[in-house]
Amino acid sequence: MRKLVLLLLLLPPFAAAQAPPAAPAGARVEFENERVRILRGSIAPGARGRVHTHPSYIGIPLTDARLRIHFPDGTTREMHVQAGQPGWREGVTHAIENLGQSVFEAIDVELKDSATHAGPPLSNAAAHEPESVKLEFENEHVLRYRLRPGQKGKTHGHPAFVAVLLTDANLRVTLADGTTRESNAKAGEASWHEPVTHTIENLGPKPFEALAIELKRDPRKPTD
Repeated sequence: MRKLVLLLLLLPPFAAAQAPPAAPAGARVEFENERVRILRGSIAPGARGRVHTHPSYIGIPLTDARLRIHFPDGTTREMHVQAGQPGWREGVTHAIENLGQSVFEAIDVELKDSATHAGPPLSNAAAHEPESVKLEFENEHVLRYRLRPGQKGKTHGHPAFVAVLLTDANLRVTLADGTTRESNAKAGEASWHEPVTHTIENLGPKPFEALAIELKRDPRKPTD
């Protein structure tokens, strides 16, 4: 028994090693599961956030901003970001300084265990709706949706995905079995969605715009 206890004490702390880094100061966790963590953060004008670490992630600014990025080796980089323009970032440790005159806000979608996100994307939205859907870039599969007031998109499918609203939404969503539901949400909201086939109609008086960050097929799970 004593040898068993000693062996257990010597084993690496597996659970702790797999835990994601703590959310940086000024950010809060909006959602988390075994594949993603969604963070919402803000930095006041002229302020510099604390040093923090991300795994690979997609950053989505909700406001325009001029930033200075500080790295652990003492180097810095200045950049301008545009509201609603997503960017792919490899795993990084940094601190962010807001050089602007207004609050900087952003959504970060962190990808857990990125090695399991292999395989082709399942989405057919961009192929079916080139007039409404634009492929932003293909690290995971980031799509930009635009619907005019009263416009109804075509039926399309998604793998599991994170939706980030860039405008207020007043939508009617029709599922593959014909059931419908109406959805009202505010610009800047982010949400997780399981794989789905649906049609989206913009019921609002203004254009609707959103980003869909699709996770590619998880090879640990069987496919049809």
